[in-house]
Amino acid sequence: MIRIGPWPAVTLTAARKAANGYAGDVARDKDPAKEKQEARCKAKATLGALLAQDAEYERNLKRHRVVNIKVILSGLRRGLEGSLMSKDVPEITHENFVDAIYRDREPGQARNRRRSTQVCSHLP
Repeated sequence: MIRIGPWPAVTLTAARKAANGYAGDVARDKDPAKEKQEARCKAKATLGALLAQDAEYERNLKRHRVVNIKVILSGLRRGLEGSLMSKDVPEITHENFVDAIYRDREPGQARNRRRSTQVCSHLP
């Protein structure tokens, strides 16, 4: 079952039109409910969603009694903001992290970037 939306936000005409579209998808052997659920899960799997305030990652850090959680997460959010925050978590590589960390650094710190890349090279 798929929720189309609450009345009066969705008119009866719009609801019927959406229902006909979903019925057509079912007739073409598609599963609109599953597709909708996968889209929601994919949206939750981004780095931005993972690092969001009071999200699962922050709760996990609190459960393990990690010190300075706010400072750590704030630094991650600031340092990784931009295109990396909208990427799916499984697609992020250690090179993406190194690039994000050294993106705004001075050119003279290239040696540190190479060292970080070497240190992180064993990561998946």
